[in-house]
Amino acid sequence: MFDLAAVLKRARRCQQGIAGIEFALLSPILVALVFGIIDLGTATYVKREAQAAAQAGAQFALIAGWEPADIQAAAANSSTLTAPTIAVEQVWACAAADSLTYVAEGSSCSGGTAGTYVRITVDPHFTPILPLEGLGVAPAVAIVRIE
Repeated sequence: MFDLAAVLKRARRCQQGIAGIEFALLSPILVALVFGIIDLGTATYVKREAQAAAQAGAQFALIAGWEPADIQAAAANSSTLTAPTIAVEQVWACAAADSLTYVAEGSSCSGGTAGTYVRITVDPHFTPILPLEGLGVAPAVAIVRIE
């Protein structure tokens, strides 16, 4: 006859395969942790590259003035990002101590006329390995006054 109590007692004393079971239980957590670290590092790198590209475009605009195709090329050539979306736009704004107020072209400000600015936006289109909410990279923006 089959004695269930004896089988359970023997199974409780048996230590074979414990390491394999522990590894099977912990390996998904370790893999998720490793891929999370890779995603975080890649997101940081992509954000830095996007910001550097936007700043390179702003630096070119500061030197060359309003040349949208050349500004976009300067931003694209300064980065190792693959196919970022680069938007270059001319805006008019009134400068305060810590902010800009966008206005229509030719508008006046309290301190005179509005200045002409170039806004460069670089969207790197980062897709993380793990589908975690909030790990995306926001577009980098650089603004420089040209007139």
